[in-house]
Amino acid sequence: MALSQQHPSELERIFTQFKQIAAGTHVAVRIQAPEVKKNPKGRPSLKKKNSTSTKRDPSGFEIVESEIKTQQRNKKRTTKPTGNPARKLKRLRKSNSPDHEDNNDTEPTEDLAKKPEETQFEPSKGEQKIENQDSDAERSLDEIDNNALLALLDEKLASHKYKSQVPKHLQHLVKDQFDPEGNGNCGFRCVARALGYDNNGFMRVRQEMITDLTDNRASYVKLQGSEQEVVNILNGLTVDGTQSSVPPGKWLSKLLHGQILANTYTRPIFFLSFDSCNTYLPLRLGPEDSKSNKPIYLLHVNKNHWVLAYMEEVDGVKPLPPPMLATKCTSETAKGWWSYIQQGLAFYHQLLVDSKKVI
Repeated sequence: MALSQQHPSELERIFTQFKQIAAGTHVAVRIQAPEVKKNPKGRPSLKKKNSTSTKRDPSGFEIVESEIKTQQRNKKRTTKPTGNPARKLKRLRKSNSPDHEDNNDTEPTEDLAKKPEETQFEPSKGEQKIENQDSDAERSLDEIDNNALLALLDEKLASHKYKSQVPKHLQHLVKDQFDPEGNGNCGFRCVARALGYDNNGFMRVRQEMITDLTDNRASYVKLQGSEQEVVNILNGLTVDGTQSSVPPGKWLSKLLHGQILANTYTRPIFFLSFDSCNTYLPLRLGPEDSKSNKPIYLLHVNKNHWVLAYMEEVDGVKPLPPPMLATKCTSETAKGWWSYIQQGLAFYHQLLVDSKKVI
């Protein structure tokens, strides 16, 4: 009755579909849900929804630990043995029980059903030895990986150990630190590391400063105010290289040694601390006479220790605080440093202003 109401031109198509359904060649089309109409009225809000999550951001050491665990998993995948063929092969031993001998007349299907119960797998001695060797190798590999990862973690944490003692407006630019042994030579070791000297380079730094102080004694007497002050500085720079530690009177001092370092190596010397930041510029030679114009950044921490800070450049410029000037003792050639550091001074001032705005 329903087909009688259809138009004759549609009957042929309907019967064709019936035949396809019966033959299994009919292609069914899923019924799609109607589209939800969007409200075109009103301007969409541009405000981002505030996050309601109470989860804190991960700390620095947590990020490092996550990276270490990922590296460890990847390394285990690549170093894990693919498997020994001898381990996969197992010898099949059939038990010689009386029941098995007496039931030879049973049907084959019963024998097949009993075989899984009668089959026993026992690894040979050679296979056990291979398994023990593999487990020992994996255990030793894990120990090596753990030691290497712990060393990497210690190195990463040490590189940020004193970052909190860097002035806040410069903290984001300190990309790494060198923390020397704290035996009284730490400041001179930092200078030696910045100059590319070896482990005992701190003695070379002391000797080169003594040479510069002796060769230009008159100008340093004028700077320090008296001959006795120069003698005291010379005594403080003179140490026995075999001593395991030196007294505080022979430690690096910003006020006593800052200008000598700048003159000796013809480089700006930048002293960082929470109390003050100062730059010492060379007084005799200009920027064109220097082998390297890059400043050396010395960070004073815990009020008794020096750390070498590696400062990051921004558009080829590093921040430089206002210098300690000695105009009466500055040569005409050395006055070129003032023009050389103008961009660094402006950058430092801008960082200082921006940090106060944030506060």
